[in-house]
Amino acid sequence: MRLYTRFLCLTALCGAAAAWGQEQPNPLPYSNRAVDLQLDQSLIRSSPVLRRWLQRPPDLLQEIDNTPAVPTRLQLTVSTVPSRGGDTEWGASLQDLYVAGSRVSLSTEYAQSFVSQNRQWGAHARVYLFPLGSQLNVAPVVGYRHLVIDGLTFQGPEVGTRFVLASPQAADISLLQSFVLNYAGPPVGRTVLSLGYALSPLIRISALIQWQNSLVRQDTTYGIGLELVN
Repeated sequence: MRLYTRFLCLTALCGAAAAWGQEQPNPLPYSNRAVDLQLDQSLIRSSPVLRRWLQRPPDLLQEIDNTPAVPTRLQLTVSTVPSRGGDTEWGASLQDLYVAGSRVSLSTEYAQSFVSQNRQWGAHARVYLFPLGSQLNVAPVVGYRHLVIDGLTFQGPEVGTRFVLASPQAADISLLQSFVLNYAGPPVGRTVLSLGYALSPLIRISALIQWQNSLVRQDTTYGIGLELVN
């Protein structure tokens, strides 16, 4: 009888322990933060994003620093060149394609006259010295450029510096000063002042003024463009 009674008591204790274990689940990794923030557990269970933020809070300052103030964009432009008797040009470019989230960006450009044979194309890399989210930034520029001016060809490495003042993702103004180290003669100097303004998260308008100084002539170009933002 005593043995049977002990068996019943042991069975009851095991059942109580199992029930207590089910009623007391292991604390969730974000439970302490949820309590500190006084969040409803049902709200947490229904929101995967909130659970992820509680488990691994994002570094917002780092995201702000690394989010480019000037976005990657595809640019289409139409320009006039008063110094060439009102000649007009069209151009297309891909600007600031950032490399693997780094401070290095790649850009490429092409421009062609509607009237004459004048044209130019090139590609270069920009290495921003400050975090991409900075309102003020400076970038050395290294690349290659090919120009045809009044039937003469100028081509070679392009080196320079780009200065940017930006209201992140909204508007920016930049100044590029560069020199094309012509293989067959004196370098060609280029100064480009550009402004961009966001009409929406996907569309921007831009304006530019370019001063180009070569052995053949000095030209000033005024252009307006439409930009599609990545």
